[in-house]
Amino acid sequence: MQHKSLSFILNPIFNWFNIQKSHIHGLGLFSRREIPQGAYLGIAMIKKSAASNYQEHLIEGYGASSEDEWLRVIGARFINHAAEGNIRLEYYGTQVVAYALRKISVGEEITANYVNIYREINLPIPDFCLQSA
Repeated sequence: MQHKSLSFILNPIFNWFNIQKSHIHGLGLFSRREIPQGAYLGIAMIKKSAASNYQEHLIEGYGASSEDEWLRVIGARFINHAAEGNIRLEYYGTQVVAYALRKISVGEEITANYVNIYREINLPIPDFCLQSA
């Protein structure tokens, strides 16, 4: 089992990321550190049924429906969609975890392509994701 804080790196309280104005959409998640390619960035989403011990790191769903079975890590809520994101999201049972696709520079916005992961976990894909694919 990983140390609890390592599982929630995307939560800005751990000082890896901060939330600020994005040129993509509203607010975004930005790196406060240089992150190497392949780095584990922690849990981005967790099923509500598995989340009881982690509530301090999580927020409700968002988007088309907050009725889905997923909760988002506080910082992950601000990861904007990009056709060619700099992180990948992978599904493992009750969690979606994030990894750096390439080296991420200090101050760079964290982005992910939502399409494949949303299909895999049965969430509706927002129209703006399909338009930029």
